[in-house]
Amino acid sequence: LAEQAKIDAEVEEARKVAEQERLAEQAKIDAEIEKVRMMSEREAAQKLAEENAKLAEEEAALAAKEAEAAASSKDIPDLPPFGE
Repeated sequence: LAEQAKIDAEVEEARKVAEQERLAEQAKIDAEIEKVRMMSEREAAQKLAEENAKLAEEEAALAAKEAEAAASSKDIPDLPPFGE
């Protein structure tokens, strides 16, 4: 009977150790998943910022072209001859 109690105690201790190891491993996995998720979010944010910057550059170039076209197409009224 004492031998069985000793075996039961060893089994219970082994079970506890295994559970602690499993929890520690799960915590490591969870931390790695979070790290990958954060890197993915950072990369997505960086890509979005780059796309926004490119769009802003394109919009600025288009606005400059439109301003140039508007400036060159303005009719300049004829001035009276000098001295009149």
